[in-house]
Amino acid sequence: MDQNVFTAVETQKIEQFCIETLSITEYDLMLRAGKALINYINQVFPNKKVMQIICGSGNNGGDGYTVARLLLNDGKQVSCYEGKEPTQESAKKARNELIASGLNPQSFTALMIQKDALIIDALLGIGCDKPVQGIYLDIINQINESGESILAADIPSGLCADSGKPLGSCVKQAHVLSFVTKKLGTVIGDSVQIINKLTIDKLDIPEKIINQIRSAYHVMNKSALDPVIKKRANDAYKNQFGHILLVGGDSGYGGAIILAARAASQSGVGLVSVYTKKDHKEPLLTHCSDCMIHDEESDLKALIHKATAIVVGPGLGLGKWSEKCLKIIIESAKPIICDADAITLLARDAVFPKKDNLIITPHEGEAKRLIGEDHENRYAMVTALVKKTAATVILKGQNTLIKKEDDTFICTKGNPGLATAGTGDVLAGMIGGFLAQGHSTLIASKAGVYLHAICGDACSEAYSERSMTASDLVVMMKTIF
Repeated sequence: MDQNVFTAVETQKIEQFCIETLSITEYDLMLRAGKALINYINQVFPNKKVMQIICGSGNNGGDGYTVARLLLNDGKQVSCYEGKEPTQESAKKARNELIASGLNPQSFTALMIQKDALIIDALLGIGCDKPVQGIYLDIINQINESGESILAADIPSGLCADSGKPLGSCVKQAHVLSFVTKKLGTVIGDSVQIINKLTIDKLDIPEKIINQIRSAYHVMNKSALDPVIKKRANDAYKNQFGHILLVGGDSGYGGAIILAARAASQSGVGLVSVYTKKDHKEPLLTHCSDCMIHDEESDLKALIHKATAIVVGPGLGLGKWSEKCLKIIIESAKPIICDADAITLLARDAVFPKKDNLIITPHEGEAKRLIGEDHENRYAMVTALVKKTAATVILKGQNTLIKKEDDTFICTKGNPGLATAGTGDVLAGMIGGFLAQGHSTLIASKAGVYLHAICGDACSEAYSERSMTASDLVVMMKTIF
């Protein structure tokens, strides 16, 4: 199953629901967080003797005071630093307990990071949503410049828990022990480069309580492929597995439609037809001999009638022939994937055709053209696209997003080697093959995006990110799928 990830507000709701349901206090959760940090330190940093804990004024700081007290009791060399005293009652209690144990927190201005120390970042938590400034910015810069090991409580200070972007600046290359939930901002945005290692500790909160708060964000895993790899009956025949029609390849752009057709033919679909310009017919027959190739003299409407799904866009071009093809396809009732040039052509229209059996696959530049404006982050962008189109939207890029209605699915697989010509055409072919087999737009999109990403990862290992090509992805499909 997909793994749910949560926004800051959703996590706070879960914690409050937990307090009410389990009859525990906020301070009890703080104690659990402190013990979880101790366990992590003992497992990952067993040889560290010097501990420097940096506490903010919120409950994240309370976690810091708690772990400082527990480390002190374990005989570690502990120093604790704070700005202003905490404002939350539970954090105040944690601070008082630390002082009662014999350690008085020092001012931020006294912080001098020691050699071979473990820095515990409890400065800013998931509630931080404004740019980091002043003494907090100075502290974060000092932590980052120290070169010492860092353990962040819940989230690196200054990293937005929802967008995964630094709020001006943030703690970098920390081990992060995230409490209760996996935060949305720890799997998207810049977080992949910012976080050294992410670990989740649910603080003994039962899964059924966490699931009481519905998450609209989900990280995909290999289960995305389950619906498309079911065992076939011994007496199966090709017409049971759909018929994909791929339309594209204007003059001079034959490579794109060849790549899409090759990928589609290896998706498990029963039949593959290609409608293209006459000058690409011979190359397609050479590279895709298992496909049926039709040129512009064929009847496109008749081909659409026979197909169970259509991919339009790879190498389609932006001319009159391209516009005519797209118009005929969009007017059909068949499930459609609009990719590449098809998206650019659709962006020209004042009124976007709303179809719930449509998949669009824009990168950010194409997305901006479709919605006519920029947005603060990729989540806002994909939401705006769904609102405008009613389609299943695949927003390509690092951590590709798939959105259908209210749910957003995140693919954390893949690598920069996929940023090369033709890989988007391969993706369109994969998804088209799954869609033609009768799978829903969401299932086909998830399976295609995940397969594409893990093929990319396999190619980067077999070759390299710099040398891998779109054709390599198609070859790799045979070994993975």
